[in-house]
Amino acid sequence: PIPSMAMYLWMPLPNWAKSKGWNDESFSANLLSHSGIALTPGSGFGIGGSGWLRLALVRPAHELEAAVSLIRPWWNAHS
Repeated sequence: PIPSMAMYLWMPLPNWAKSKGWNDESFSANLLSHSGIALTPGSGFGIGGSGWLRLALVRPAHELEAAVSLIRPWWNAHS
């Protein structure tokens, strides 16, 4: 089957991450290693994506909510 659409949430790199000297790639790598959740660094899509993070909304809502629950403690510890 050919998908008829794609759904992504593009989020700017948070100011607290910038203040730590992180870019979209280091943010994504740190998040993945500490929470197991992968966000795509925007810079992988070219210079216009630098400083942005992409979340693919391709899983059921309950799985996305579970992912947010895993991100929250990591976020709170760093922000």
